[in-house]
Amino acid sequence: MRNTATEILSAAIDGLTLFEEKGMAVDDFLDFRLSRPELRRSVSHLLFSLFRHRKTLETVLKTYVTKPPAPAVQRLLLAASAQLFYCDRIAGASVVNVAVDFVKSSPRKNAAGFVNAVLRRVAAHPIPAESDPETALPDGVLQRWKKIFPEELIRSMAEALLQPAENTFRCRSGMELSESEC
Repeated sequence: MRNTATEILSAAIDGLTLFEEKGMAVDDFLDFRLSRPELRRSVSHLLFSLFRHRKTLETVLKTYVTKPPAPAVQRLLLAASAQLFYCDRIAGASVVNVAVDFVKSSPRKNAAGFVNAVLRRVAAHPIPAESDPETALPDGVLQRWKKIFPEELIRSMAEALLQPAENTFRCRSGMELSESEC
C-alpha cells in the first residue's frame, strides 16, 4: 500500500505527463483523472506551484544535471523540486525520501541514485528569487507580453503571477454565478 505522500507525488507526475504528452488541462486532470479526489487540494497546489515556477525549477535542475534525464525522471525531479521550494509544510528530507522510494518502485528504478543525488543538492539550494520576468516567465508568455505591455507592467504582472492565489474558485459550464452571488 502506498502512503499519501507517494500518492500525491504520483498524481502530480501523472497530471504533468498528461499535460505534456496529451495536452490535457490541469483542471481536467483534477476533475476526471485524479484517482483519489480527497487529494485534490494537495495535488493541485503541487501542480500549480510547478507550473507557476517551472522555468525557475528547470534552471535550478540544470545546475545539477549535466545530461537531460528521461522524461519520466525529469517530471519526477520537477515535481519533487516544486515540493522542496514551494510546499513549505513538507520537510526536505521527506520529499527526497518519497521521491527516491517512488522511483525505486517504478520501471526507472536504476535512476534512484541519480534522483537522490540531484534532489539532495536541490534541497540544499536556496529558494531562488524570481523577480526578473526574463528568468521567471515562460518564454512564450514573455515574448507575447513584450509585444503588448510596457516593461514595468510586465515586471508587476510577473510578480503577481508568481504569488500563490489567496483564494481561488471555479465556475463550471451551466453553473455560472449571478452577480448577486459574487
